Amino acid sequence: MEGTKSEMLKKAARRQRLGLFYEGLRWALVIWLLWPLLGLVRGSVSVGRVVLGIALFVVFSGKLFYDTMVSEFVRQKRPSLKQDMIGILGMILGVLLIVGFVVVMVGLLLARWQESVAAGMDGGAVPEP
Repeated sequence: MEGTKSEMLKKAARRQRLGLFYEGLRWALVIWLLWPLLGLVRGSVSVGRVVLGIALFVVFSGKLFYDTMVSEFVRQKRPSLKQDMIGILGMILGVLLIVGFVVVMVGLLLARWQESVAAGMDGGAVPEP
């Protein structure tokens, strides 16, 4: 009996380490996909790669939020599969809205910055008619 418990504990610890490794690998993939955003000022951005990175960020953030925050409440009262899916979709939508807001704000900031750079190139003077 003792050997069985010991083996089960070892397997559980191995599963936990493997889960942490996969979680780190997922976030490393998201960082790698979003890395071209650093070159946004130079204008060399792979749009498809960044869009995929943002989509994975939204999904992984929603899942991480669900796993850490909501799972505690779920343990107390087990909802139906339908309620569980609606909760997950709601959280993913919430994270998507937050990320969308941040992306729009960054886009507006970059547009204003580009306008100020363009105005600075001609000295900011208004041409005479």
